[in-house]
Amino acid sequence: MAKKIVAIGGGTIGEKSPYGIQPYETEIMDREIIELTDSINPNILFIGLADPKYSKEYFMLINAVYNGRYSCKCKNLDLSLLDNKEMVDYYFEWADAIYVGGGNTYTLMKILRTYGIDKKLKESYNNGKVMSGISAGGICWFSYGNSVIPTDSSKKLIKLDCLNFKNMVFAPHCDEINGHFENVENLLFSEDMVGLSLSNACALEIVDEKYRLIASDTSRYKIKPFALKSFWYENKYYIENVELYSDFLDYNELISKVPTGNEPSEDVKSLLKRRNIYFNR
Repeated sequence: MAKKIVAIGGGTIGEKSPYGIQPYETEIMDREIIELTDSINPNILFIGLADPKYSKEYFMLINAVYNGRYSCKCKNLDLSLLDNKEMVDYYFEWADAIYVGGGNTYTLMKILRTYGIDKKLKESYNNGKVMSGISAGGICWFSYGNSVIPTDSSKKLIKLDCLNFKNMVFAPHCDEINGHFENVENLLFSEDMVGLSLSNACALEIVDEKYRLIASDTSRYKIKPFALKSFWYENKYYIENVELYSDFLDYNELISKVPTGNEPSEDVKSLLKRRNIYFNR
C-alpha cells in the first residue's frame, strides 16, 4: 500500500468571517487529497481534536467544502465518540482519507494518545489511507513541532513529540508573525534532521518516498506561497528555499542536510527581515 501524506501550511477555505467571505486558498490541496484516494467521491473522516470545543463548527466548514463542493461523504470524529471503540473502529474502516484540523497541537496529541487514536492513525497510514491536515493537522504527522501548553500563561513554545510518520520538523504559517518559524532553529539544534517551514496556501505532499510542494495561485503580503528548509550543518544553521514543482522528487533529497546554496527569494528575505529573522548572517 502506498503511504500518503498531505500536510498543509495554512490557508482559508472560503469561510465567512467578520471581513466577508474569505478566499478559497486550499482548493489545490483539497482536490489532491481526493485524487490520492483513487475514488471519485471518497469518505472523509474529519478530526477536529486540536480545538475540541469548536470541532462541530469546524466540521461544518469542512463538510461545506468536501461534501458541498466535491460530493464527498464526511464524518466527524468528535471528542464525545472516543470512548466508543466500536464506533471509532467503524469510522476508521469507513474512511478513505483523514483530515486533521488546525488548533493547538499539544491538545491534539494529548487526546490522540489518551484514547489510542494515534495507533488508529498509524494503522490507517500503513493501510494506504490518505493522511492530511492543516496547521496542527499538518504538524502531527512528523517527528516534532512547535506548540504551547494551553494552561501555560507564558505561551512559551515547546518542542512537541508528534506521530513521527516522517522524520522531520514541520512548521506551518511561516509567513506570519507567530514565533513558530523562528523557533525551528531551536527544535533542530540537537537533532539529526531537517525542518520544513511552509507559508499559508502551500502544502507538502508525500507518496511513499517521493514528494512535491503544491501551492495555491494566491498572494499574501504581496508574496507568493513559499517553502523553506532549515538544518544545522557543521555548527552552522542554514535556511534554503525549496522549489514548488509539479513533478514528484526523491524525498531523501528533501531531508538531506547538505547545503545547496539555494537561497530564499529576495521577496521572502525582505518579508523575514522585517521581522528581524536571520539573513543578517
